[in-house]
Amino acid sequence: MKKARISKKQIAMVLVTALAIIIFLFIQINSSKHVIPGEMVPLGRIMIPMNSIQGLLQNIILMSSICLACLDCNKGFAIGVTITSVSMLSTIIQVAVGKNHHVLPGFAMCILTIAVMCVISYLLRIAQRNSVTDIMTGLKNQRGFLYTLEPMIGKKKNAIAYYLLNNYRAINDEYGHEAGDRILKVVGKKMQSVIGKDGEVFRIGGAVFSIIYKEGVDAEAKTKEIVDVLSEKTVVAVEGVEKPVEYFAESNAGVVYLNDRITSKDQAVKCADVAVMNATQRGMNIVALYDETMSLEEIEIKKTEQLINKGLKEEKFFFVYQPQYFVKDKKIRGFEALIRLEGDDGETVSPAKFIPVAERSTLVNDIDKYVLRYVAREFADIVKEYSDIRVSVNISANGFGSEGFVDTVKSIMEECKFPYENLEIEITEYSMSKNQEVTKRNIEELHKLGVYIALDDFGTGYTTLAKLLELKANVLKIDKSIVDTIENTDVNRKFVNTIGDMGHLLNCEVLLEGVETDSQLEYIKGMACDCVQGFVWGRPISFEEAIAKLH
Repeated sequence: MKKARISKKQIAMVLVTALAIIIFLFIQINSSKHVIPGEMVPLGRIMIPMNSIQGLLQNIILMSSICLACLDCNKGFAIGVTITSVSMLSTIIQVAVGKNHHVLPGFAMCILTIAVMCVISYLLRIAQRNSVTDIMTGLKNQRGFLYTLEPMIGKKKNAIAYYLLNNYRAINDEYGHEAGDRILKVVGKKMQSVIGKDGEVFRIGGAVFSIIYKEGVDAEAKTKEIVDVLSEKTVVAVEGVEKPVEYFAESNAGVVYLNDRITSKDQAVKCADVAVMNATQRGMNIVALYDETMSLEEIEIKKTEQLINKGLKEEKFFFVYQPQYFVKDKKIRGFEALIRLEGDDGETVSPAKFIPVAERSTLVNDIDKYVLRYVAREFADIVKEYSDIRVSVNISANGFGSEGFVDTVKSIMEECKFPYENLEIEITEYSMSKNQEVTKRNIEELHKLGVYIALDDFGTGYTTLAKLLELKANVLKIDKSIVDTIENTDVNRKFVNTIGDMGHLLNCEVLLEGVETDSQLEYIKGMACDCVQGFVWGRPISFEEAIAKLH
């Protein structure tokens, strides 16, 4: 059973009300004994008119009423008006029955006090409404969400959902904050229109919305419906932008059904946050229903985040390098730098574990900078001797699609005195969906510097030929999953060969990843392929072993 908590405001209201009632009763008791106008009452050696004492006490009552209205614009206002009205009624009785006209100024003060309380209550209501309202969307904000949620904890079987727009930042970066603000407003309206009377939408901040569903609503199904609706095209017109801005929301949501085990609003919010993060890890446009096992996953995520931070500060990250060879003569083309992390127990932590965690936050951008600086510093002297060698580094979609990325590359390359033409940056097809305009602009600027751009994992995503033409990559890296099929049928081999021909048509080097067997290599030698990378000719090795291969 949840215990009722008494707030400081409630205690203050009780004390002020009690003070006003005690003084009022004191006035009524004494007014029946002192009805002679102008009667003097001794206070030590000083004689004070009784009417002055009563007037002072009456003003204390009125000030107490005003204080109650300030403490609470609803209950406090009602109590204050009641006390003032009773006091005003008492004044009328004294004038009518006792013929005491000296109390008439007190009647006027009562009317003025009620007017003051009405103004205070009105202004406080406006301030309260503004404090729980998001100005941009008109929805209730995080404070409004928590106020609405609190009375439901431990009492009802409502549900809440957290909703995250994953690609909203790209709108701000590409079109400006006005476009982003308008998108959020339209998104909020769309969400509320889907929910209707089944719940209420709140904007928590940034690109995060929340929903409180009414009891009995199928929150999971409703949230999936919202995800589907928002994935459809949203169009807004923005002043200064020639064409209307089109936005397709890539989103995730987490749903939590309130129950006896959720004993506070903070716990409910944490569960919803855990659920939406779980959905984000599983892909785009996913809705995750919270269960208690997710909390354990969140603990692991937090541990991994701490490990990443420690790795960045104490240089616990290290690299192995996988050789890349030309098919024709088995000459080394270069090396792909593969990042690894040393755990607290000395074991190596796989990128498959820490990269998804880093991509949830700005940590991935820090890793991008670490990779560039580390590799450039390590190979700076080597590429002076072997000027035709290229070193490939993988950069996240967030990093590559951000403003200022090219400046970061310039700064690090100049710092390490690493030639641009020996650097190859690998991006995935997914990078083209993250802020396309900035990504294309960054590619063009890097091309001008002499940096090579490689499209990694080609064939696993959704890059169209039109996008590939816009991308202007130097290298097309065909994914291992496609290479694995070349031994199966003639159709598979022709498919791989066609991709290679397309790469050459676009003036790209074609590199096949994950070549592991001699039989695969034999097929590849007769295809439209320039280079290979894989266990058949070289596993990932240390820096010293990589240099030895060059010698």
